[in-house]
Amino acid sequence: MLISDFTFIFYFMPGFFVLYNIFPPKARRCVLAAGGLLFYSWGRLQDAAVFLVLCLAVWVLSLLAGRSKKFAYAGIVLCVACLAAFKYFNTPLGFPLGASFYIFHMISYLIDVTRGSKAEKDPFVLLAYLAMFPKLIMGPIEQYHDLAETVKAPVTTVQDTADGLLRFVVGLAKKALLAMQLAPMTEALWLDAPDSGISAWMAAVCYSLQLYFDFSSYSDMAIGLGRMAGFTFGENFIYPYTSSTVSEFYRRWHASLGRWFRDYVYIPLGGSRGGTKRTLLNLMIVWVLTGIWHGSTLNFLVWGVFLGVIICVEKVTGAAKAEKSFWGWLRTTVLIVLSWTVFNAADLPEALNHLSMMFGASPFAVTRQVLASLHDQWIVLLCACLGCTPLVRDLGRRIAGAEDTLKTAVLKTALMCVLFAASLLLIVNSGYSAFIYTKF
Repeated sequence: MLISDFTFIFYFMPGFFVLYNIFPPKARRCVLAAGGLLFYSWGRLQDAAVFLVLCLAVWVLSLLAGRSKKFAYAGIVLCVACLAAFKYFNTPLGFPLGASFYIFHMISYLIDVTRGSKAEKDPFVLLAYLAMFPKLIMGPIEQYHDLAETVKAPVTTVQDTADGLLRFVVGLAKKALLAMQLAPMTEALWLDAPDSGISAWMAAVCYSLQLYFDFSSYSDMAIGLGRMAGFTFGENFIYPYTSSTVSEFYRRWHASLGRWFRDYVYIPLGGSRGGTKRTLLNLMIVWVLTGIWHGSTLNFLVWGVFLGVIICVEKVTGAAKAEKSFWGWLRTTVLIVLSWTVFNAADLPEALNHLSMMFGASPFAVTRQVLASLHDQWIVLLCACLGCTPLVRDLGRRIAGAEDTLKTAVLKTALMCVLFAASLLLIVNSGYSAFIYTKF
């Protein structure tokens, strides 16, 4: 089950939150743990079994870490080994849905224990943190120490529910109205790339937009659901396509993963404290690991190295701290679009082949597919480009007003109803559409 499924929207979500709010705060961790397990086991029971076994192992090893930190380190090695096995070897268990994300949550907990946090004696508190269904499959990757106290007795308010529901609907709309509409156009243009450099570039741009709206929509829905349950998750996407450097882009894109690598890899390696050479080495290690985390094929490693090199160059030249400019934005956008081309390919040969088409012998050939895409989907493309910027958000705030008045409440409710209805209509017409990041 995904949080954009009808089963989730009309049955699981309302049933869960009614039950969740009936219970007192101190008992809600049990509801959260049970709800997360039900949500996760809805698809493949064997995935839920793997998850539970890992949760039990992590909990036991964290308790034993009170005697020696070696047990916590053993737990970290176990988590890394399991993730590597799932990703790089054809195990009988396959690749459990969301393993990349929930294993990083487990590692976060174990590292916090080695740093002095008390191991959680109540298994339901730890299970509630790990099985929290809004973030279970695709994040955001919330670190244990940020949620530990709230998980024990989450408190909800009517305002939390209203704000969370609005954020959920906005995320659903981004998925249905933009990401799902961009997907067929991206696929058609990608296939048309051998006949036209324009098709190759348009495919890369459309995929860049599709990936953003697909992933950020899930994050919006997860943040909204978390708010409804009494949790404040960090922002995961902060208008990254307005960035003037690649360094800035990745402070704004999938920010929770960036924070995780910063706190648990980059800083422990020494961060920027060991001089320029050591800093650059630490950055490259982080980006190599980021590429490996995303996938097992060589193109993901190349993608990570490519971005790591660019960020190192920006660090050395001082471009990472440069002021915003049009040329900085243009350069960054082109580099990011090129990187997503490598990211989207099935393997490295396909990535190199598509890049060669972008700079190939027929750069200005206008095919029927290019004309059809521009004719049929220009509104979607325009809305997607505008939606990448704060313009829509700022316009909405101006219309609604800065203060929480009756007018603001009515406008928000009307907007939520319109977006919700339109999203459901498009989901029904388009059929099932999984989120891109579920395969990572």
